[in-house]
Amino acid sequence: MRRSLSDDGYQLTIQVRELSEGFRDEQWISAIAAPLLADLLPQVIWPTDLCTLDGDAMVVRETTHRFSRLSFHRSMVGRRLPILYTAAGRTYLAFCPEAERLALLDLLGSRQDAQGLLARDEEYIAQLIYRTRQRGYGSNYSEWEAEQK
Repeated sequence: MRRSLSDDGYQLTIQVRELSEGFRDEQWISAIAAPLLADLLPQVIWPTDLCTLDGDAMVVRETTHRFSRLSFHRSMVGRRLPILYTAAGRTYLAFCPEAERLALLDLLGSRQDAQGLLARDEEYIAQLIYRTRQRGYGSNYSEWEAEQK
């Protein structure tokens, strides 16, 4: 805050305004999820993330990583996770509406990287969706090489 010299009123400084520029509606979910995830931690122990889709990635909105003794990664909120390599992304892909899944696969398939190559592999995608739906959840068995411990 700063006091305006022209009218003796108060105005937000540019730094405060910059903080709010990236705000989106999805961020409200952190306030609701945090206590629920905290209640879950003693039962699950393993770190738990709540993610939402943001373009071509899943974004961690809330997490128990900083409290779980099993976590290798303490700072997770705000991290962008690849859809086809992470449990959260695979779950989202398997259970989102078909029209959304097709649009998302088109978006991922337009990329010129390993994830784009996988998105264009119809057999891989069909198996991924089938296995995830059969289990009822997504999994990741160290398939995301960029994730260092």
